[in-house]
Order: sequence, then structure tokens, then C-alpha cells
Amino acid sequence: MKKLLLFVMLFSVAVTTNAQNRSLKQVIEFSMPGDLGSNGASVVYHPSQKKYYASMAGNADFPFSVFDIKGTLLSGEEITAGFDVRGMWYNSKTKTIQSNGYNDFGWTNFKLDAKGIPTGNEVFVEGLKQPTEQSVGVCNDKQQKVYFLKDISIAEYDLKGNEIKTYPLYTKVEADPEMEEGLPSDYNNTAIYTGIVKGEIGLLNNTDKTIELYNIATGKPTFKWKLPDGIPDNSLFNFAYSNGIVWLFDKDLRTWFGYK
Repeated sequence: MKKLLLFVMLFSVAVTTNAQNRSLKQVIEFSMPGDLGSNGASVVYHPSQKKYYASMAGNADFPFSVFDIKGTLLSGEEITAGFDVRGMWYNSKTKTIQSNGYNDFGWTNFKLDAKGIPTGNEVFVEGLKQPTEQSVGVCNDKQQKVYFLKDISIAEYDLKGNEIKTYPLYTKVEADPEMEEGLPSDYNNTAIYTGIVKGEIGLLNNTDKTIELYNIATGKPTFKWKLPDGIPDNSLFNFAYSNGIVWLFDKDLRTWFGYK
């Protein structure tokens, strides 16, 4: 009986590990309209609307676009966010898409019309409530917390903009010896939140072309997702996670590609 129990436990661990260590494949793509902007900010899924919202970073007048679940553009080319977007997330408590902006813009709720098309935004947290002016926010919706990558740690904020604590991450990549602190150059400046137990935080490793998942409680790497060949390097922005899909923006094609 003990041998059987041990076998079941080992089998369960193996299945879990294999389920998390995997190679990703492209499942969807969103082509951003127009020619304004070169960096993608974020992608977020609205479960009630059954729509995706994709934004560009760099200017308040850059496209903010709506797509259906098949990747069809639903919004006009003239639709913009009205501010310089960085991170985006869905808040199930308010049933709204929320975002943090560049520098001291603050955090905002997007207003949608009856068809789910953005009509404006309303700031609910004012000022620089993030580690740096370029920080990209992601949300732990269950706990109503917002996370930002801060050097090689995760800074946790509540939804009132108060910083609560910092979780260190222990990457296997050594930092540049000429830098006193900061994120190793192998990584993108954006972290994702997956909600996966013991793999809550994800970092994009441009050198290995992998998404490294970390246990937020221990800071240790736990799983890896291998990206397809040909993924362009992106040290800033152009990286998101929503609805179980990893999103990477190709700047040459002006397209968000989704991988699962």
C-alpha cells in the first residue's frame, strides 16, 4: 500500500511538472491598425464582453483596439486610450479594464459603450504609484493586488496605490557585474502574472527564448515555457499574459501574437 501511495505521489508530481514545462504554439494574432507607435503595451481579455483589448505604448494618441476571440478587429482606427498606456488588467470586482500609465499619470478605469468599445477613462489612483515611470502593471485579481517588476523583485501594491511589500526573484542569470543592481540584460522589463500555483510570476528571457515562471512566495524558478523559433528580442514592453495566453508584439509586423 505504501509503495502504491509513493508511486501515485511521484506520478502526480511528474504530471504537474510536465504540464508546466512545455513548448508554446501560436494560437491567435491581432494586427494593430494604422502606423502610429512601435511598441505594444499590453493585451487584456474582458470575460463579460468576450473581447480582447490591445494597446500601444508611447503616446496618448496611439491605437487602443478591440478584437473578438478569433482576432477580428471590432473597433475603428481612430480609437485611442487617451493616455500613454503601460499595464492593463481586468478587475472582476468592478467588472472593468484597468490600467496604469506612463510616469505619474496614475491608474484608470476604461469606460465602454454598449458594444464594448472604449469611450474614455477615469483615473482612480493619482500620481506615480509604481516603481518607475516605465513600469508595467499586472493584477492578481483574486487577491486584488497589482504587481510591478522592480529591478529583480516584484513590488506588490493594493488597488489604492499603496506599496505593500517586495518579493525578490532568484534568477539563474547573473546580473551585469558593472551594474550595482537591476534586472539582468537577458530579460524583458515586464513581468506577467499567471495565477498558476508556484508559478505565479513570469519573466521573458530573450537569450533562451523562454518564459521563466517563479514561485512568488519563495522567489525561486519553477517551470519554463519554450517559445517558438524566430521570436524577436524585446527588452522593453511588448509582452503580456491574459486568458491563459502569452502575448508577444512583433514591432515589424505591428501584430500581437498569442501563444499557448
